Amino acid sequence: MMDLQTLVALFSKPQPEHTACPFWFWNGDLNPDELIRQIHLMHEKGICAFFIHARKGLTVPYLSEEWFDRCRLVIEEAARLGMKVWIYDEDNWPSGYAGGRVVARNPNFVGQNLNLERHYVQGPKNFQLKLACPEEVRAVAAVRIAEIRPITPNPLISHLRLREGKKQTSWFDRSEYEHIYAKEEPLLLTVRDDAVSWDVPEGYWCVMVFRQQPTKWFGAYSHHLYPDLMNEGAVDAFLEETHEQYYRRFKEHFGKTVLGFFVDEPGLYNNFWDRNVGSIPWTHDFADEFEKRRGYDLLRWLPALWEDLGERTEQIRFDFWLTVTELLEERFFGKLAKWCSEHGVMLTGHLEWEEWLFTMTRHSGNPFKALCHFHVPGVDKIDEVTEKLAEKMVASIAHINGRQRVLSETFANIGWKLSPPYMKQIVDYQFVRGINWLCCHAFYFSIDDYRKFESPPSEFFQNPWWEHSKPLWDYVARLSAVLSQGNHVAPVALYYPIEQAWATMTPEAPKAFDGRAWELWQLPEKHLPVQQTDQCLIRLGLCLLENQYDFDLLDYSALTKAEIAEGQLKVGQERFLAMVVPSVDILVATSLRKMLAFAESGGTVIFVNKLPNRVVNGDMPKGWEALHHLLSSFSLPDFVKWGKGQIGFVPQGIEATVVLLRKVVLPDALVEISPDDDQILIWQENRFGLLRETYIRSLRHAIKVHRRVLKDADIYFIVNESDRSFTATLRLVGRSVVEEWVPHKGERKRLPSTVDENGRTVITLPFGAWQSYLLVLKEGTSLNIAPSYKVKDMQILTDWQIRIGEAEFSRQLVSWHDLGLAWYSGIGVYRTTFTLDRLLSPKERLILDLGTVLETAQICINGVALPPLAFPPYQAEITAHVQTGQNELVITVANTNANAFEHRERPSGLLGPVRVILQEKT
Repeated sequence: MMDLQTLVALFSKPQPEHTACPFWFWNGDLNPDELIRQIHLMHEKGICAFFIHARKGLTVPYLSEEWFDRCRLVIEEAARLGMKVWIYDEDNWPSGYAGGRVVARNPNFVGQNLNLERHYVQGPKNFQLKLACPEEVRAVAAVRIAEIRPITPNPLISHLRLREGKKQTSWFDRSEYEHIYAKEEPLLLTVRDDAVSWDVPEGYWCVMVFRQQPTKWFGAYSHHLYPDLMNEGAVDAFLEETHEQYYRRFKEHFGKTVLGFFVDEPGLYNNFWDRNVGSIPWTHDFADEFEKRRGYDLLRWLPALWEDLGERTEQIRFDFWLTVTELLEERFFGKLAKWCSEHGVMLTGHLEWEEWLFTMTRHSGNPFKALCHFHVPGVDKIDEVTEKLAEKMVASIAHINGRQRVLSETFANIGWKLSPPYMKQIVDYQFVRGINWLCCHAFYFSIDDYRKFESPPSEFFQNPWWEHSKPLWDYVARLSAVLSQGNHVAPVALYYPIEQAWATMTPEAPKAFDGRAWELWQLPEKHLPVQQTDQCLIRLGLCLLENQYDFDLLDYSALTKAEIAEGQLKVGQERFLAMVVPSVDILVATSLRKMLAFAESGGTVIFVNKLPNRVVNGDMPKGWEALHHLLSSFSLPDFVKWGKGQIGFVPQGIEATVVLLRKVVLPDALVEISPDDDQILIWQENRFGLLRETYIRSLRHAIKVHRRVLKDADIYFIVNESDRSFTATLRLVGRSVVEEWVPHKGERKRLPSTVDENGRTVITLPFGAWQSYLLVLKEGTSLNIAPSYKVKDMQILTDWQIRIGEAEFSRQLVSWHDLGLAWYSGIGVYRTTFTLDRLLSPKERLILDLGTVLETAQICINGVALPPLAFPPYQAEITAHVQTGQNELVITVANTNANAFEHRERPSGLLGPVRVILQEKT
């Protein structure tokens, strides 16, 4: 584990792998001179790593010799500059099809699914069925329908049926009738001469024909079908067509300049959008592998994946998804990671739709197994949604598998309004949740024509604010360097109940996801068990974070590996004092057993909203039935003593979980805010601009905390996730001497602190809107405490000469759109003078405060250009650059491309008030 002295040196000079690492979209002609120019633009701003990413608009054939010539050009130039290169492993996305080469090798490599064709029959009678496309059929089974219930009619639908002259339908119309299937084993019917002949017993029956078919998903912007990632031959072809080609040409750079590969959104693409709706993932040897691994024939029990056939149903569904997960892990994710390790490079990347339990299941089986082999697990944030746990999930996977780095592909689809202040806000949001490596989506080689609107924006030189952006990239690099060291510390584990999804979902419920649920309120079919669990899980995670309880998510596989000792749950380097379990019907038996043992040893377990009443993969633990009965009797949140620890239950709501938790475990950071300040009016808009909800919350909930521990120091990253300014007192677990490290400047300063009666370090901090602090707690000697200043005098500058593009004005400060330049994107130059009538004393200093800036600025005082200001506070000390008498001030301000590209009338420019502030040391 790193010590503080080494960390200080790293903070002063981060390594190339800590800098932002953008997707460099190769989406044009790849002119060699332009490639070299763009590498140097990155390097000049302190961006010392990038991903080579083939993207829509590329005119050089992907994986051609010309392509590899361009790769060699930039790899060699990067090596000369000391930069690092990563390879994005696909032409656009999702990864796995090698630009069409995989399926071109063998049509059987295309993705596979199993779908269900239903035939209804009432016995007794002889049933005859001639099978179309018999080569597709994998099984035919008959299942008895025990009860048929009319569905309560929807008045609107009934009205439409009447108006359209439609008659009421027969018993087998599933839109009109609910079918309750018999709780018995299905009958496996025999297929002879491509037909089924069956003497149907009395009653209502469904004959189910299961067909294996290709999945009709294509690579983005292409006509190439996506391959089967559970097919070892397809995965071998992907590696041979992609990774081996780079290694054959650039192996001397592997592990030195070329650090690894990025795999983007690989997975299972059946039952997604309108493709193969209602199907399950499959591969050519799936039935054989299932029987080998699970010990019974799945084909007979396939109906249980669609319908409830009794007590075996949940176990069969669990076994199915467990087999899918194992095959994906062994044949794709694990194989890619192994190849990278054997060739001296790393694997990073992320999965598809990390936001929801049901999408994680359908696309990846189980994220905890899909990502466990990645050297750098990753996630993407290509939206502006904050009510989710995707970053926490991936950071948790990294922690429990001993991975120091956690990547996020960030900024896509936000549009051209993106600017450094907003980028910092997004970075802080992710880094306080455990991300510590930023992959910018994206730096565009070209924004010509349609390219500027392909998943925008570019965060590269095409932006007016690019020249002012270096402080942002310095901030990212130093923050990444520090938060990649030591061990993460969290007192709480939050259970990730993948088994609830596996055991309760069917291919038809939830319906095929259409990609339209970004926010929690949009989650479809909220009445389903998996969706109820997911809502509870997400709200629990948000509630814990809002109350400064950092946590890691643990699934059953992680919990299985956990050790229990003296009231602690040990997983990897993590040590948990409490576990919180969201609303579930079902748990893996070993998970419930481990939870009880944890409480027995002195730990705390809290069940929220619903107690599990069924288990899979084992028997119900002894004692749970009686405990379940006792906890179910609670009308209010409370604990039951269990061994040396306790087990709690929160019957309803989420917030009470924290009240119960605080009785036994406190967060590492206790936050106190003056009662006069401690409320905040929060208003939120949905993606369509409609007011969604307004509520008053404690301002304390805006503070989020991430803690790491070194051998001789504690690291706290603390973020104000609100636009309010306030002062807060923090009581921190850790050492007593506090330093603030300022990432964008590379400065360190000591802050005054005390120790309270409980041994916590106490510090009072002023928080500006969206402000963050990187604090290092240590023992022994440190820097001198930074001096404090008081305002002695102030001058507001009001008369300005303004040039915006070709337009010139002489006036006070207003937004550019108020000057008739609503669609202008670019630079504005502001000139004025101010007078200093005397020399400053040694105890005085002069601060120039620009007030509101939209979006970035650079100050030039008496001909001396100061470092750019990329985000608030837009302040600079100008003491060393002023003179008595008249001083000339020039401020250059840049906005975003949203005004010009999207014709959005966004306020822009220097809004002020601009103040010259005389301060005196106290």
